[in-house]
Amino acid sequence: MDQEPFTYDSGNKRIVATPQRPATVYYVGAFLFVGSMLMYNKRYFRKDQNAINFCAFGAASVFASYEWSSFFCSSPDIEAAVINNKREASV
Repeated sequence: MDQEPFTYDSGNKRIVATPQRPATVYYVGAFLFVGSMLMYNKRYFRKDQNAINFCAFGAASVFASYEWSSFFCSSPDIEAAVINNKREASV
């Protein structure tokens, strides 16, 4: 039988005690966001000056950058623990 990778809360055995995402997830996410905004500025915003499209792209880019960095820089076990704790908190 495999060893459990996490310690569980003493009050509720379905909640993982301390799932922590690595700091690189946030750093890479910020890098991707800033890079995508710079590329959008260089390619589209300079030409059409449409602030609504720029803000819409920025709002969508925040979530996409975080998800990509979370996918590549975090482990599946940590992500599963974080999702599990969110689901248990909502019940």
